[in-house]
Amino acid sequence: MARANHGGAAGEQRRHPPREVTAALVGLTALGVLVVYFGREWARAHARALGLHENVLGLSAADQLARGVAALAPLALLVGGAGLGWAWLDRRLRPWWRRTGHSPVLSQVTSVLAGSWLLLPMLVWVVGRAAPGPARVLLPLSFGAGLLVSLYVLHLEHVVRRGRAEPRWRHTLVTALTVVVVSLSLLWGAKNYADLLGRRWADEFPARLADHAQVVVYSAERLHLTAPRVDEERLDAEESRYRYRYSGLRFLDYAAGRYLLVSDGWMPQFGVVLVLPANDPSVRLEFVRDSRVP
Repeated sequence: MARANHGGAAGEQRRHPPREVTAALVGLTALGVLVVYFGREWARAHARALGLHENVLGLSAADQLARGVAALAPLALLVGGAGLGWAWLDRRLRPWWRRTGHSPVLSQVTSVLAGSWLLLPMLVWVVGRAAPGPARVLLPLSFGAGLLVSLYVLHLEHVVRRGRAEPRWRHTLVTALTVVVVSLSLLWGAKNYADLLGRRWADEFPARLADHAQVVVYSAERLHLTAPRVDEERLDAEESRYRYRYSGLRFLDYAAGRYLLVSDGWMPQFGVVLVLPANDPSVRLEFVRDSRVP
């Protein structure tokens, strides 16, 4: 009978994975959604900086994921490092908090930290007047971070020290609302971070244009490329498949089977982005490493 019970318990454990595994799967799914969302917002910010609609880029979910990982890595490392630091501090703070008496100083500190859900966003808003760019990213994150700090301090005060277990329904409700607020905080912060990167990219792009590879376009028919500083040359070779050559172009991006090119005279005010299909046999592209164009 004992073996049967043991086998039943083992089968029950196999059917229901541990909470740690479930939490890890939920966390990885949420992280993937956040990265894809950030990649989409980043592509949208780039498109707006170029004066394009986001659908022109035609980025797939895989493209958005790759770009989101590349750009969101510093923020993800920061959040991950903060989480690990919190876990390390929690192991040392719980015993100390349990042994500490009800000192007036600690009570005042607890009261202040319990209001972090409001105080932290207010602090970021005030400091953000001197640095509005970083504040656009930190302000949304401060709502989620402040709420987590408030709930953690209240947990230490009422559960760890006083041993007051809150009702199950309240714990479930608080957990659900916390997940909603923190998720919205991360999405809002990711959107503002993408906009900030898009604006910075647009400001720095003209100065970095010379670093992009030059492109020479050969075409069987006249393309009427009228971008600033683009030179059109008619080829006289009768046996040649291509009759026109365009120089003064720079490679911008490749997405959805299309090449995105800009001219050497691109500026945010009047710049032109050229979109050429990659599978068109009547058009050939040559990428030039140095400044010499044939």
